[in-house]
Amino acid sequence: MKAIFITFFLFLHFFIANDSIAQKKYPYNITGIISNPVNTKIYLALDSGVANGQKKIIDSAAIINGAFNLKGQTNIGMYAIFVSSNKQWKRVFVDGSKINIMMNKDSIYMAKVTGSLEMDLLEQFDKKIKPIKSIEQKLLETMLGYQKRQRTDSLNLVLPEFKATQARLYQEVKEFLAVHPNSYAALDLYDRYGKKLYSDSVIISKINAMPEKYKELGLYRSILSKHQSTLTFAVGHLFQDFELPEHIDNRLFNTKSLDGKYKLIDFWASWCVPCRNENPNLKKQYSKYQKKGFEIVSVSIDIDTLAWKRAIKEDQLPWKQVIARQKDPRISAYHIIQIPTSYLVDPKGKIIAINPRGEKLEKELAKIFNDI
Repeated sequence: MKAIFITFFLFLHFFIANDSIAQKKYPYNITGIISNPVNTKIYLALDSGVANGQKKIIDSAAIINGAFNLKGQTNIGMYAIFVSSNKQWKRVFVDGSKINIMMNKDSIYMAKVTGSLEMDLLEQFDKKIKPIKSIEQKLLETMLGYQKRQRTDSLNLVLPEFKATQARLYQEVKEFLAVHPNSYAALDLYDRYGKKLYSDSVIISKINAMPEKYKELGLYRSILSKHQSTLTFAVGHLFQDFELPEHIDNRLFNTKSLDGKYKLIDFWASWCVPCRNENPNLKKQYSKYQKKGFEIVSVSIDIDTLAWKRAIKEDQLPWKQVIARQKDPRISAYHIIQIPTSYLVDPKGKIIAINPRGEKLEKELAKIFNDI
């Protein structure tokens, strides 16, 4: 079953790129016409943080007779345009290009932006995949509904279409990256989908081959850091233990307490369909090998604690259950950007397999416990 991207379904990033520390300044000249004008100002702010209401304003200009002009110098990167009286915004990419914007004050997010090749590429691609993402989201909602009502047969009938839809999406991304490998849009797509398409080392190689100007971006640094860190969790490396609260009494549990045993560290969430679908197999393997020295620790990234506890009860999961928030520093080193994600660790704390699920996990455990 395809993994679910946390950033796609929660619309959250674990690591918000901050472009404010780039050194080279690029000119910007943004002109625009706004229909149904109001006697107020238009603002240019860093794109990162806008969605959370954290607007770092770079510049502002008065709207006069429906027209405005923002002009100055700033770091290369993605910015947001917004009107003070409106909570909507429109993304623009600043790289020295002259930009023109046509917008309506009541639907700023639908503004037409011209003059920026990078913005055009990104918007054209997002427009192209929008129908696929819409189908994917509807299928996910359908599966979640079946799962909630415990209609496993109906859920399994939808799974093939869900897999096929995700495959279509990822193929579109790969084809775009092949044609536009040196664009900002490519960097944006490596951030959103790279982990699903390539290994960490391949992604690092690809973004390092991009134009130098993009290496000034906080987004580049974020992607690089994320995948370099993930490499430290490769097979053969030591797993980094953590301490998190359990679901029963909120008592802290440390994975180091399981030293001397084989353990599967499984990152999941109650809303993650492939995670829930894997639980019957985990229960089977746990029942078979627990007395031989095999343990499981499930780490939930649920926001809704009640939904998490309800899923544990519904799926009847007997092993250790702990919870962490998406930005919890205790698990930030793992850079979990998709779920399910799991690590099979040996008694000495060394990672021996990554994402062993289904038949792969069964074979790994059979080999370990000589049960072939």
